[in-house]
Amino acid sequence: MAVRSPLRIAYAFRLALIGLAAQAACGGKGTPVVPLDRESLLDPDACQSCHPTAYREWSGSMHAYASEDPVFRAMNARAQKETDGALGTFCVKCHAPMAVQTGMTPDGLNLDTLPKKMKGVTCYFCHAVESVTDTHNNPLKLAEDDSLFGPFSDPVASTPHKGIYSRLLDSATVESASMCGACHDIQNLQGAHVERTFEEWGKTRFSQPPNGLTCASSGCHMKATTGPASTISTNKTLTLHAHAFPAVDLAVTDFPEKDTQRAQAQALLADLIQPTLCYNTLTQKMDLTLENVTAGHSFPSGATPDRRAWIELTAYSGDTVTYSTGGAAAMPLENSADPDLWLMRDCLFDGAGTELKMFWQATTAQGNAVPGSVIQDFNNPKTFNQSHPKWSFPQGAGLPGMPDRVNLKIHLQAIGDDVLKDLVDTGYLDASIPPLIARYELGGASSFDWTPATSSPKNDPDTRAALLCIVKPIAFRTNTWPADSNAHCKLKPPDPSP
Repeated sequence: MAVRSPLRIAYAFRLALIGLAAQAACGGKGTPVVPLDRESLLDPDACQSCHPTAYREWSGSMHAYASEDPVFRAMNARAQKETDGALGTFCVKCHAPMAVQTGMTPDGLNLDTLPKKMKGVTCYFCHAVESVTDTHNNPLKLAEDDSLFGPFSDPVASTPHKGIYSRLLDSATVESASMCGACHDIQNLQGAHVERTFEEWGKTRFSQPPNGLTCASSGCHMKATTGPASTISTNKTLTLHAHAFPAVDLAVTDFPEKDTQRAQAQALLADLIQPTLCYNTLTQKMDLTLENVTAGHSFPSGATPDRRAWIELTAYSGDTVTYSTGGAAAMPLENSADPDLWLMRDCLFDGAGTELKMFWQATTAQGNAVPGSVIQDFNNPKTFNQSHPKWSFPQGAGLPGMPDRVNLKIHLQAIGDDVLKDLVDTGYLDASIPPLIARYELGGASSFDWTPATSSPKNDPDTRAALLCIVKPIAFRTNTWPADSNAHCKLKPPDPSP
């Protein structure tokens, strides 16, 4: 029979006590509601008894995984070394914010020694936010009296913790986006804007009242359901929001809800991009326009120095491939030998304009993501046009003739192979991790075949050339902008125009 260590027995006993305390806190048949003390409020396990669904969803989320992620660990450890510790809490204040708030870590290098409740982005951290004091790098101020905030203006009485309505937790208000954006908009120690999701959202139609959408809106990262908010309010039906927070990244080690997370992320991404693919009879090229339809920010977004999105396009004559780009022959994507590769990512540079790989090293970040949807402004057409970037295949001479069929695929990889290789080669990341990084082929409206028979006639708005187009799923766009590819990084001068 296996012998359990005293430490494991003590830990199991502590969890049992937490469970009993939480059950008592929730009340029940003949059991009075007992207020939770601060130590219990800090522990997500104490939330589980009263909020089992939200806890289960959160337990498999990237918020719960934030300080366990081996790529985060590798980057933080290497950056601490390269900056002689000057990085400090820069990374960990978003990846394990309560450990920083309570002074339990100065740099995130001791996470394995900390209690579980200090790791990841916890229930307490989000629900204790009292105010937002800036736009980036976690400027969140927590309540000092253990108040917990939520989206309900009429919380039930006699709960085991204070329940206070806050616009910061209400997805129907634009203020709620500022709370999410606090950690999803990052400027490094040199001021390079290496994550811009909140800023991107602010430039889209989704940020505009009265019908805007925020990060926690149902169609975005917190799907809406209805039901009781807790096990002590079962007679009260409310609009609830799921706490799985699907996006792009996925757990690469053993972690709860992995299959659910992947399915939700794939569903969120499936119809995000609308492609319009046309054969131009004048140039004998395939013209591809991308429109970011459902994301409230750019595509790709997040840690865009790490993200890789690219186009794979293959033309056929019968069963013979007559042209291809973005496939296996295009690898590696960075500095690819493929002259037509349309690669979307951030390029990082130092002060001398030399290309870099790691976010903490950069003084400049320049991206070419597909912008989020904007409202057309006839006084400033450029912004609207830029939200429909167009790329021609091939970039040089045209195709040998009209293809019988063209297959289009849009790929997304959470972290680039070059970044992962650099971390492995420098000894900070285990070589088993890179093959497990999240990779997607956007589906639905974004993965399809073009044929002459299934296309519709259009006219090029500039040359009036005859086009044969497939448009999915919205209207043919005449307002487009020449796309850039960041397959080869070159520092560009600032754009002087709005």
